[in-house]
Amino acid sequence: MILLKCDKVTRGLRASEETAVVSDAYGVPDFIRVEQGFLSQRGMDRYLPVSLIDREGTLLLVEFPQESERGNNRVWVRAEQVVEKPRRASA
Repeated sequence: MILLKCDKVTRGLRASEETAVVSDAYGVPDFIRVEQGFLSQRGMDRYLPVSLIDREGTLLLVEFPQESERGNNRVWVRAEQVVEKPRRASA
């Protein structure tokens, strides 16, 4: 699991939701509705957890946790748009 940096986060349609705005490698925005608390935060930046599917050079194919409002499940993003999700310490 990796984290995709959100361009912006807005209120969702319901009080319990947020909409994460993320861009693909070509700058095209996608909108993904998630429950509040689902996004990760590092400093002032918010991140959407995504799955890494494939890599081609500096491009990564990632899978969203659910279909975006544009109907995408997977998009290509630039490597600099993602960070590793911290692993939990094992007991």
